[in-house]
Amino acid sequence: MARYRARLVAVLSALAAAGLQIAACAPPLPREFYVEGRWSPEERQMIIDSAEKWNAVGREYLGIDRILVYRGVYHDPDGFHPDDLGGTESVVYLGEKNADYDYIDEGHEGVSVIGYGTWGHVILYRFAMSDGQGVLNEGLFRQTATHEFGHFLGLAHIPDDPKALMFWVTGENADVITRHDIQAFCLVHDCIKQP
Repeated sequence: MARYRARLVAVLSALAAAGLQIAACAPPLPREFYVEGRWSPEERQMIIDSAEKWNAVGREYLGIDRILVYRGVYHDPDGFHPDDLGGTESVVYLGEKNADYDYIDEGHEGVSVIGYGTWGHVILYRFAMSDGQGVLNEGLFRQTATHEFGHFLGLAHIPDDPKALMFWVTGENADVITRHDIQAFCLVHDCIKQP
């Protein structure tokens, strides 16, 4: 399955590079989201800043001022649970190291999941982006939030470009949206210009 998915993404990326679009695959824009209340104000601002990076892409390539719209703090008394993935509100959740993490992490052999993004929600695992004393790696946090917002906007992983933000693992890529990322974005959204 993973090999099939990688080939499909490679074909779709090639189509995007050729200027072809499959906009029917895109979630409707703008997308609204909430940030779970357990994030600190500083972390919440980093999440909003990550969304703003995609808003800049939307302004330039779609002519839409805000493709990601922050709606406020979401109070979930019991925190994230996989059942929340079916909810009606799109939320950036604070994931914990517990059985729910094991549910999300299942099938990611040898790779620690630090974030998870779908068309409906984003989950960020602060513990996986912190050192032994709980100090958050802010660069990794911003990179992961921006990457997971890419999934929220309908983008898949870019398997053949380690510098792309949407590459499947962190590494060379910072929280910079590359030309390759924008090509993938324009593949699923009806861009008014090509990168």
